[in-house]
Amino acid sequence: MKKQAFFIALFFLSNIASAEITSQTLCFSKQNSKKVELVMRKYFDEEIQREIGALVKYSTSKDPIQLVFIGDEITEESVDYELHWLEIFNGKINGEYRLLKPKMSTVLGAYVKYKNFKTGKEAIFSPSGKTSDECVIK
Repeated sequence: MKKQAFFIALFFLSNIASAEITSQTLCFSKQNSKKVELVMRKYFDEEIQREIGALVKYSTSKDPIQLVFIGDEITEESVDYELHWLEIFNGKINGEYRLLKPKMSTVLGAYVKYKNFKTGKEAIFSPSGKTSDECVIK
């Protein structure tokens, strides 16, 4: 009887917890610098139709950085959509990433604006031209 109850509970929990998460990997190069590349992998929950987070990895760094999705507010008239993430590094919020897709462009024409909260410096990353298969977060 206990065994049956366990399998019944497992069946119901597996149905409740089944959400489809999709990912998209995008590659960028820092403007005015061919040496610094940025790979962004963003995650989308198909069930709730919402961005849920992302990872970024710089070509100059060893580990990926976790991003927490905070919204999709449009702040510039020249873009169709704009996604916002906060950078979490060593347990602290260090900066903000914004993925902007210009009007009349595909997502492959999107670019990233990064702002470091400590220094106030900003960087722009343009599409690198690499396919998602060529972009790898290791």
